Amino acid sequence: MKAKAQLDTKAPAYGKILSESDEELERYFDELAEECGNFLRLLAKLRQLPAEPTEGREALEAELYGSLSHLEAHARELREWWDRLDEET
Repeated sequence: MKAKAQLDTKAPAYGKILSESDEELERYFDELAEECGNFLRLLAKLRQLPAEPTEGREALEAELYGSLSHLEAHARELREWWDRLDEET
């Protein structure tokens, strides 16, 4: 089951960037939040495994690395979007 982050639309917006948010920004936030949740779930699974090598550890470590790569990509996209918006305003 994928957890999708829900942004509270009634929360006050702070600063120029967030007050001018649009659907694209919401999508970036949702994607980043979803991947953060995936990363934390994988990390929790790895921490539950014994210290000695176990079946499935390498696969979990590979998934964690992939998740970290996705986090980096989502964060980069959000930063680039944010920079463009900031330059426009």
